This record gives sequence, structure tokens and C-alpha cells, in this order.
Amino acid sequence: MNQEDRLRLRRNRLTIIKDLDVKDVLDHLYCKEIINEDDKDIIKSKDTRTARCQELLDRLPIRGPNAYAIFKEALEERYDWLIKDLDDTDVSSIPSAGNAAGPVTELGHRAFKVVADNPQVLMGWKDLGRELGLKEAELAELEYANNRSLKEQCYQMLVAWKNKQGSSATVDVLKEILSDNGYMMVVDRLDGKYT
Repeated sequence: MNQEDRLRLRRNRLTIIKDLDVKDVLDHLYCKEIINEDDKDIIKSKDTRTARCQELLDRLPIRGPNAYAIFKEALEERYDWLIKDLDDTDVSSIPSAGNAAGPVTELGHRAFKVVADNPQVLMGWKDLGRELGLKEAELAELEYANNRSLKEQCYQMLVAWKNKQGSSATVDVLKEILSDNGYMMVVDRLDGKYT
């Protein structure tokens, strides 16, 4: 999804959350392969309509270049006012990511937070850990020690990788591995391109 469409979703997020019942669009997004079976199950598992909508909106920006257009298609039948709001959104002044600190250059809390805040990475944090060279026993220990929080499991996995690799663990190495595994949105955030 391009930056302008991400911005349209972000600037209309509260209205979409207030008005949209996700069950009205899920099947369309699934049939058009914007979301997969796992995404559908995770979204449906949320306790409230608001939480389901938030989960969908968190996932859409990382679902490829067609996700925004297909989402608008899904809205056509029952949510024409949301389409109008999205279309009328001013995206002429795209913020520089709201990332006033600029690109992440040091491997530490800020870098780890950017990675661990991404829902897609959270779902595959162990796979990322394997790519970073951590062993299954290390991943299992991290999972057990932080069993109440996926985000903390991911964060601590990155800390363990940095501690294990020492000076060879850098932001550039992390970005390369993230890029190789399809996490371009995270790489862009590390580069300071958007929030």
C-alpha cells in the first residue's frame, strides 16, 4: 500500500472504527486474497466490533499494493459515505512519518520497538528469530519467559540476538533480514519514512 493510501486510512481511522462492522467486508477481502485464513481467524477472535475493526485496519497497510483499492471495493455495498470520506481526504501534506528523530541508526530500544510494534512481525517472531540465527531452545525459552505478551517475546528475541551477535548485530543487518522476509513496512519505519 502506498503512503498516500496509508495516510487516508490513518486520517479516517476513527470514523471507520465507529461505523464499520468488519463482518461486512471480511469475505470480500478474503476472496480477493488481501487477507488469509489466519488473518480472518485473528480478526474474528477479537471480543468487540471495535477491536475487530482495529485489527483489520492494523493489517491492511501490510497487505500489498492492492489492499486499499480492494478495501474500498468491499465498502461499496454498505458504506458509501466511508468511501467518500477516504476519497476526500487531503493527502497533499504527507507527514514525514511523524518520526521527528529520523531514521533509526542504533540497534537498541527504538529499533526493537519499531520491529515489535508491527503485527505481521509479531505473528512470525520465531521465524524472524530463526533467520537471525537463534536456536529453537533459545526461542522456546524466550516464549516461556514472556508467555503473556507476544510483543515482549519479539522484543526480547531481538535483545537476545543483539547480545549473541555483539558488534556484528547492526541496524543494517536487521533491515536486510527484515527486507528478505517481506517486512518492507518495518524497514521503511526504521528508515524514518513513516510512522
